Amino acid sequence: MTQGNTSLYLSPEWLPDGDHIVVSRSGLFGAAKLQVYHVKRSRPMSLMQTPSTFKTVGAAVSPDGRYLWYAGRTGDWTYNALFPKV
Repeated sequence: MTQGNTSLYLSPEWLPDGDHIVVSRSGLFGAAKLQVYHVKRSRPMSLMQTPSTFKTVGAAVSPDGRYLWYAGRTGDWTYNALFPKV
């Protein structure tokens, strides 16, 4: 699907049409961004315009393909992250 060897690809998810896959792609030191690849084309399509420090990973697609859920964060990921108290 791609010939890039300097990028990291995370959490791939097929779209219901079977012709597209959404994946989080990052450079060796960059923030992961959601992109969509077509099975027969090597150029990705970006899904959203976000600040360069905003990371997006873990795409999940609804069965009808209308909705896409993902995790997003500005800053570094941490293993034992502290969430706000409710």
